[in-house]
Amino acid sequence: MKININSEIFSWKPIKDRGTYENQEGWDTPYKYLDLAQHIALAHTDPFQLIDLISNLNRSIDHRLKKLSHDYALKKLNHLDIPKDTLGKLEKFKIIRPTMLEAINSIRNRIEHSFHAPPPLARCQELIDFTWYFLKSTDDICRLIAESYTLNHNYIPGMDSDLWIEFSISPLSDWKDIKARGVIEPSLLSATEDVSIECEIFDKIESKEKSQIEQRFYFSGNYTAKNTATLKVIQTYFIADSHI
Repeated sequence: MKININSEIFSWKPIKDRGTYENQEGWDTPYKYLDLAQHIALAHTDPFQLIDLISNLNRSIDHRLKKLSHDYALKKLNHLDIPKDTLGKLEKFKIIRPTMLEAINSIRNRIEHSFHAPPPLARCQELIDFTWYFLKSTDDICRLIAESYTLNHNYIPGMDSDLWIEFSISPLSDWKDIKARGVIEPSLLSATEDVSIECEIFDKIESKEKSQIEQRFYFSGNYTAKNTATLKVIQTYFIADSHI
């Protein structure tokens, strides 16, 4: 049985449920390059030594970008309507802010045009700070790869939501074979293919509470929606809070 669920569910609170730390090796390597850059900023005796500072910042960023691209199989998402480069994808998934993207690109452009004089020390220190912030912003997803998240209606911390939908989704399976299950009301069913589920289970929940007027259904099955909805499912995966 196929059901379509209204996309309003993406306004619900997303919480990561399960994940693995098995792929975190090398997550802290970028900080070694960042430390080298900071040392050069403090100890340099010639302004042109700041070129090495910029080079180390670039290595720091490159290492983190390559790890994220590999661990999250980002190239497998190129068929979606998103940027092809890793930085562009991270901005699209709201992992980094546009201002951070501009700062990182300025570092990379300095390397590509190495015939330019190094930036002043004050600007170098700003770039060090931006690099540090970029690393901190991506540390969690470098260490923990989530394997599911739940959308919670009227979320209250410490309490179970009456209506919820869990997506089992992971880059470890190249973003394929997405599963979904949850509890919904009839009003969430849609005539359009917003979020499509090929259900293996679709059962009415018998409530023991007389105050519960709305019917509710439990469903479980395979996610089969089109690319637009899939992009929203993946975007929500990245912005979901981590309670693992």
